[in-house]
Amino acid sequence: DKSTLSQQTLMELLIDKIDNKEEICGDKDHPTDVSQWVRPCWGLKFNEENDIVHMSFYSCQIHGSIQLEWVPSTVRYIGFSYNYLSGTVNLEELPDSLQDMFLNFNGFEGAVCLTHLPPRMKRLDLQANSFAGSVDLTRLPKTLEELYLNTNGFEGDTDFSQLPISLVRLFLEDTQLSGKIRKSAYPRLHAFVVNSNVVSEC
Repeated sequence: DKSTLSQQTLMELLIDKIDNKEEICGDKDHPTDVSQWVRPCWGLKFNEENDIVHMSFYSCQIHGSIQLEWVPSTVRYIGFSYNYLSGTVNLEELPDSLQDMFLNFNGFEGAVCLTHLPPRMKRLDLQANSFAGSVDLTRLPKTLEELYLNTNGFEGDTDFSQLPISLVRLFLEDTQLSGKIRKSAYPRLHAFVVNSNVVSEC
């Protein structure tokens, strides 16, 4: 049961399959306390109760995979951009508290499930990876403002008729997705569809 585990244990499980995890936790075999997983430009941030609310590991030169099912329930922000991470990602067991997640510019692969994202999520950036398969955009969070799927191997006919009204930016360039976006239904939406088979029409 995830709820019985300490935040220390959860974080160690989250990064367990990162090959050079010592870049984050100091010692591969004996990780330092999570309170020390902090650097000037990246690391963890805590609230007044010392719960982790923010994890940012940008450009840390880390490689391997991450196990997102172990993200602590208090986390609101996740950033692993500009690394060499690979493998698949589980987006179905993220904490309800999560609002922003950036996994862009890595080597993640496989399919992604977008139908069980956290209910308060505002930004999800998956661009510039090797994700593939179809995407279901009919059950996105009602709070979502930005979704970046561009520069991936996503493909197939896609239903754009049930996007959240909150969505402001939708990036689909350099994919093989197809379908029609009716701009009149989403007056705030800026859809970027260059080098895809998606048509944005009035």
